Amino acid sequence: AVITLMTLWITEFFKALEDITLAGAFAEWYFTWDKSNVGNSSIVSSFVRVVRYHLGSVALGSLILAIVKVIRSVLESISDQLKDKTNDNKLSYFITKCLSCCLWCLEKFIKMLNTNAFIMMSIRGKSFCKSARLALSLLMSNIVRVAVINGVSKFILLIMKFGIVTGMCFLGFHLLSTYDRVGTAGFYWIMIIIIIGSYYICDAFFDVFEMAIDTIFLCFLEDLDENDGTEDKPYLMSTSLSRLLHIKSRESV
Repeated sequence: AVITLMTLWITEFFKALEDITLAGAFAEWYFTWDKSNVGNSSIVSSFVRVVRYHLGSVALGSLILAIVKVIRSVLESISDQLKDKTNDNKLSYFITKCLSCCLWCLEKFIKMLNTNAFIMMSIRGKSFCKSARLALSLLMSNIVRVAVINGVSKFILLIMKFGIVTGMCFLGFHLLSTYDRVGTAGFYWIMIIIIIGSYYICDAFFDVFEMAIDTIFLCFLEDLDENDGTEDKPYLMSTSLSRLLHIKSRESV
């Protein structure tokens, strides 16, 4: 169990490190008055800030998620063992399944909370707990916008993933059809590899887009919460975003 926990912790730590680094770069772009001043080194500067100020928070968030995953895996293992036992263990099996389901919901919630906490850390530079509280409060006060943005963005990303994977399948099918040396078994195996490989590569790339959407959305909510569009407190969103949302903002720079 300890080895499993350490493995999951390390995996989640590097995933969280990637997320907060990307969030820092996107947040820097959003809150920069002149967007043209944001150079190609924003990822590097964001990574340096994370290593210097936020490694402890990243470790804490990833540890909490890893612990929940380990507990859930233990309960899944217990429920599988009880399933093979006699009928006397039906109640125990039902209880472990219910607990496992609750932990699955908790795991999804913590993933969402971690992501938004890391984004808020990039915006405000607060600790993990304070950032999580601020992010959750901001999201709950804009629950309708959250539901719409999450639904639309996930649907669009899903359609794009499906389109790319389908395109790669057609391309692979066309190329393999013109190559006579590939047998029937080899043809199907290569197509399976193309489908699986293209999906995982596509999913990895679109994770960046998903993080960009989440970061810019939370930055937008923070912008609306802190500013009012006046000369003293102008919105920092880009002109194109303000026009899209019909919000009076600063003039184009």
